[in-house]
Amino acid sequence: MRNWGDGAVTPVVPVADFSTDKTAGAAPLAVRFTDLSTGEPTEWAWEFDGDGTVDATEQNPPTYTYDMEGTYMVSLSVTNANGSDTITKDDYITVVGGLPPVPVPDASDTVMFQYNLHHTGVTTEAGPVTSPECAWYAHTGYMNTDPLIIDDMVVSACSGNLSVNNRITGECLWYTVTGNGGIVGAGSNLGPVCYGNGTIFFPESGEGAISAYNIRTGKQLWRVSGLGGKYAQTNTPVIYEDHRIYFGNWNGNPGYYCYYDNGTECWSHAGSGYYWAGAAIIGDSLVFGGEDKCLTSLDKTTGEVIEAISVTDTFPIPDGSNQVRSSVMYDKEGGYCYFTTSSGYCCGIGFDAPTGTFRTDDAIASAYIGQTTSTPPLCTKAACMSVSDGCTIRTIPSSTA
Repeated sequence: MRNWGDGAVTPVVPVADFSTDKTAGAAPLAVRFTDLSTGEPTEWAWEFDGDGTVDATEQNPPTYTYDMEGTYMVSLSVTNANGSDTITKDDYITVVGGLPPVPVPDASDTVMFQYNLHHTGVTTEAGPVTSPECAWYAHTGYMNTDPLIIDDMVVSACSGNLSVNNRITGECLWYTVTGNGGIVGAGSNLGPVCYGNGTIFFPESGEGAISAYNIRTGKQLWRVSGLGGKYAQTNTPVIYEDHRIYFGNWNGNPGYYCYYDNGTECWSHAGSGYYWAGAAIIGDSLVFGGEDKCLTSLDKTTGEVIEAISVTDTFPIPDGSNQVRSSVMYDKEGGYCYFTTSSGYCCGIGFDAPTGTFRTDDAIASAYIGQTTSTPPLCTKAACMSVSDGCTIRTIPSSTA
């Protein structure tokens, strides 16, 4: 506040400013930031690398280290009861001689389960159809999930470790033990990992945990545990969009979660349990099934429930163990969601993307196909799935047939 001598007090809005001890150098470059703001701010939000997420909230944060080569924007936002202000310094920090910049995925990369946010399993890259030859092989560990392909790297998520190999030569670029100091169950995984913003996100089948690793170095960036309790298992595929990850867990007090890619929680949704039941992002909605035999649509930004429907009541299938243990696949062209039930049916239902609601009068199901937990990929005019014998492939017509 400012007193002008006549008793009137004028609110003072803060003005953001800062300095650093250096603005250029070789990686790893450790930089110390000092707040120079005026107007008595009470809150600070620093962004050190221009990725859109807050990196620190202290007035004078600890030293920040830049490992990657590149030029970085830095911004500081300050706030008090009277208002806020932001200062942004473009191209402020220059780092040379470090690791290559984080890879930016293109259509040839596999950055999450079944390629994309709709889990279609469709890629634009053709594989070998005759006489494939082994270019290299490497023992990475016991794998429950498919590897990721990102730029020049193959990411293998194994029970208790992560490794990255060169895609062309097979050379091991790094290997790290996952989890928390060898605790039983921690660091193992049943759910597929995903990639975004230079980070691998690793769901752990123990301690209700999820962890994040730098894709270039293997360094653990953060780890969150206790989601759903000590015995909860984060077994769903993790998906990434716009600096947020989405995942569910099973056992204990399970739920579905949205976290920012810096390890802070955005929202959580209490549920019945989610075993391999990954979500599809459809417009502004997050759509998934679960142990409660329901399909649920949430607002992906807030976590609020848009709609939840009973699988047994909606689809022409017998009442029984109709838990959903597959991910949801979305056919954008036809406007259908597909999934399988543990009781042995592949189901499809119309979905209105603008409203995030199901068209319950437009629900279809296959004949009994045998117990399955597989996620149906999108084939030409059909949704396909494998069944319990491990080799049979069944199809049902898609909405575009």
